[in-house]
Amino acid sequence: KLALFVRTMMSRVLGADAQPWQPRLLMREVLQPTEACRQMVHDYFRPHDEILLAILGEMLPAETTATRRQQIAFSIIGQCLFYRFAGNVVSLLVDAETLAADYAPEQLAEHIIDFSLAALGAKPPLSQPRDEGDARGPRDDADDETEGATIAAPGIIEKDGPDDRH
Repeated sequence: KLALFVRTMMSRVLGADAQPWQPRLLMREVLQPTEACRQMVHDYFRPHDEILLAILGEMLPAETTATRRQQIAFSIIGQCLFYRFAGNVVSLLVDAETLAADYAPEQLAEHIIDFSLAALGAKPPLSQPRDEGDARGPRDDADDETEGATIAAPGIIEKDGPDDRH
């Protein structure tokens, strides 16, 4: 579920529909909140935050405090938003060939998933090399049933079509 959440978020923030003016507007709203920001929090951010908190609630020990869960959720969201808001800086730090080869939204989503699952203790640390292929080898969840699915609306996960809801 966490993988699906991250993949969906990354496709939304870095996908083909993302417009260059969106980060500037959102950053302005975050720094100088207006009623529009409050509405965005109510209509969009809070429902997605609740989805992520529910996912983390299934993964974390029961004694994990609400504050700690929220901090973990913010860390995951922050990783996703970093590439949207700092994309211009990333392109100055990473050469164009590497950027094109290794920084597509899908690749970044997989990195964020691996990083987050390792931080949560659900996967080995990233410092441990995997057996085959690249430095980390094949993903353990390559056959994940959420592959290709999206979060259509708060609480609804679509896979292959609107009638196949989980």
